[in-house]
Amino acid sequence: MREHPRWYSNRGIKDSRRKRRTSKRSDPVLCWICGAQCAEFLVTCSKECHEKLVDRLEQEFGIYKKVVDIETGKVHRVPTRDIIEKGLRYQDLKNYPEWRGGTRGNL
Repeated sequence: MREHPRWYSNRGIKDSRRKRRTSKRSDPVLCWICGAQCAEFLVTCSKECHEKLVDRLEQEFGIYKKVVDIETGKVHRVPTRDIIEKGLRYQDLKNYPEWRGGTRGNL
């Protein structure tokens, strides 16, 4: 079996390399819609730009997504907007209606 290079393990990383990985981003974060500077963890600068981004993503990916519950095999109809704004957790699938056809085999 081949040994991995030294940088694969945490023991071999020098302190200077570790600091570089966790340091803050030096480049400003720009809005995906208008290009204005925005907060570090956001991709849009305002509510208007957020709405434009969500509209573009809904046009590209559709208003609803088919999400399969792995345990039950049921397919749920989840709005793309909810996935973008709230995220999607396994526990939340029960709050969404089932997709017509019902099971994964009918996709």
